Amino acid sequence: LRDSHAALQKFNDEILQHDFVASDSLSIADIQIFFELSLYFLIFSTNVRELYPKIHAWHERVHHANTHIEAS
Repeated sequence: LRDSHAALQKFNDEILQHDFVASDSLSIADIQIFFELSLYFLIFSTNVRELYPKIHAWHERVHHANTHIEAS
């Protein structure tokens, strides 16, 4: 779990430089990472909002974008 914390911290601090992973638009990378992290956070009961605020904000954007796509 220590290694995963370091990876999540790097994702939070360095990789999330845009609204989404690869750019300012939703991509397949966002969707894949969204589901992987959702499962991780559920299994390990991680307080994403407190520990990784950028990941939390990104997760909310992806969720909202997905909801918007499904409604179209």
